[in-house]
Amino acid sequence: MGSLPLACVMAAAVGCGQAPPAPTAIPEAQRVGAGSKGQMETDVLTVRPSPDAVMPTPPTPADEEIEEVEASAMDAPADESDLEPVPVAGQADQVFSACQETSLGGCDSVYVRMVKSAPDVCVQLVLDDCGESGRQGLQVVLPVAWRLVSGSASTNRSCDVRAYDPKSQPVLSASGKVSFAQQGRQVSALEVDVQLLLGSGSESKVPAQITVETPSPIADVGTCER
Repeated sequence: MGSLPLACVMAAAVGCGQAPPAPTAIPEAQRVGAGSKGQMETDVLTVRPSPDAVMPTPPTPADEEIEEVEASAMDAPADESDLEPVPVAGQADQVFSACQETSLGGCDSVYVRMVKSAPDVCVQLVLDDCGESGRQGLQVVLPVAWRLVSGSASTNRSCDVRAYDPKSQPVLSASGKVSFAQQGRQVSALEVDVQLLLGSGSESKVPAQITVETPSPIADVGTCER
């Protein structure tokens, strides 16, 4: 045995007298060369997640429902019923009152008062059917035999419906219409729609032009108190 050739001893590991198996080709993807090793390490690094990376949390059904409600609320038009109405200046804050009296001479007079704020104004108007006096009234359309005798305005909102305020500014001219129903001497359903031009001075707080318009007919025209 000691004289066996060295080649036979080495060949015994694979079978003496047998041909070694043919070498198997290494696939291209498993070959590691000078450039492929760096490329593989780069590929691994690009795919490997960073320890500091924060994975996005998928939205829950509750979160999606909240987002849909918020989006629909932003897109929905404003409900007009929730909007507070804006008052019309000179109309919403007006208060009207009127009374009627019969003079000793037998003619009738109707006194009309309008009180409003912003600015504070009290307007007093006097109507009568005393045509035989010959006094000419303001150019306003009224029922036959009636006229708008006079008008005045002041900043005194506590003015009386009948008593003339000496501090008031007189009405110089007027236009418009006054209408009412009349049964016998009694006046009712009084409606006023007139524009007044006053002789207020430069220092007066009374507007030079005032519109007097009843939002609805004054149904109760009672007797003036003495």
